[in-house]
Amino acid sequence: MHRRPIAFPLRVTEAEVEQNEYRRVIVHGHFDYANEMLVGPRLYEGEPGFIVVAPLVREDGSRVLVNRGWIKRELRDPKLRPKSRPEEAVTLVAFVRRAPGKNSFTPEPKPEINEWYSIDVEKMAKHAGTQQVLLESIQPESMSVIMTSLKDGVPLGVPSQVDIRNNHLQYLLIWYILAGITSGMLFYRLRKPSSATETVKKLRSRTGGFLQ
Repeated sequence: MHRRPIAFPLRVTEAEVEQNEYRRVIVHGHFDYANEMLVGPRLYEGEPGFIVVAPLVREDGSRVLVNRGWIKRELRDPKLRPKSRPEEAVTLVAFVRRAPGKNSFTPEPKPEINEWYSIDVEKMAKHAGTQQVLLESIQPESMSVIMTSLKDGVPLGVPSQVDIRNNHLQYLLIWYILAGITSGMLFYRLRKPSSATETVKKLRSRTGGFLQ
């Protein structure tokens, strides 16, 4: 992630994508807006919207999928965001990404009506006629540019610094605390002195009921 961006090769293998996830690359080409796909709904800062995925046509005619970023729900119609569709070639700095997984609760996509609920690289590539390669456009660091992009419907890419959460210590502490509480309860239950009633019952069973 922190290495300098390199030119993205025209052809890459799945193994190369796996080995270079989150590597920053520079890619150049024209967006194919006719095959633009909206994924969602997705929230950004609590506001509903969509992720824009579009094929990028490169100088040799090869095509890759680009996650351009997030737009507001009310700007779903491309006619309302003309600034998000430049006609000239673009140069992007992007992350190389593996195909993201999806959980069992995510509905299946409907390519025939261009309806997508998750980024399914295999099906999207087949639908848009691209390589099974996903790039994630990196958003500008200028706050003024970000605010202008959100207003104009220009997709807001991913942050340049990716925060991968690590909750392992938290999980470790929680489970050890629960284990300690459970062990304490078991110890207390086993060491708890018998009540007077229970003592009498035990004596009666030993004496054959002689004790009344």
